[in-house]
Amino acid sequence: MSSFNKDLSNILSEDNLAIDTPVPDNPMTQLRQKAQELKDAKDQVAQLEQEYVQAIDALNGQLAVGVKKCNPRLSANLRNGVCNIGYRSKSLNFKPNLDTQTWAAESSDPTFARRFSRNHGPATALNPDIDALAKAIISFFTNHYKTL
Repeated sequence: MSSFNKDLSNILSEDNLAIDTPVPDNPMTQLRQKAQELKDAKDQVAQLEQEYVQAIDALNGQLAVGVKKCNPRLSANLRNGVCNIGYRSKSLNFKPNLDTQTWAAESSDPTFARRFSRNHGPATALNPDIDALAKAIISFFTNHYKTL
C-alpha cells in the first residue's frame, strides 16, 4: 500500500469522522462573523475615543475654573481639547500631554510660551493639584502685565 493510500485511509477512519468533530463554517458565514467583529471593535474604539476626549475636557475645565476662581480678569476658554488662558493680546493654550506627563503650553507667540515653560516648568507636571498650575499661570500673567 502506498503512503498516499495509508494517509487517506487514516483520514477516512471512523475516529476522524466522528459526529462531534466540528465542521468548518461556510466561508460566507465566517466572513459575516468577522465583519461583525470588526464593526464591534470599531464601535468600541469610537466609544473609547469619546471617553478620552471627555476626560481631557473635564481636566481642561478644572484648570479653567481654577484660573477664573483665583483671578476673574483672565479669560479662560475651552476649545478643541485645549484650555486657552489669556489677557489682552497674549494667551497660552494648555493641553495635557500623557507622553511627557506635563501640561503642554503653546502660544501664537512662541517666546511667550517658552518664557512660561522656563519660569514655571515644575508647575506643569500632570498631577491632581491643578491649583498649583492655576497659580503659576496667574503669577506669570501678573508679572507680564503689571496692571493685572
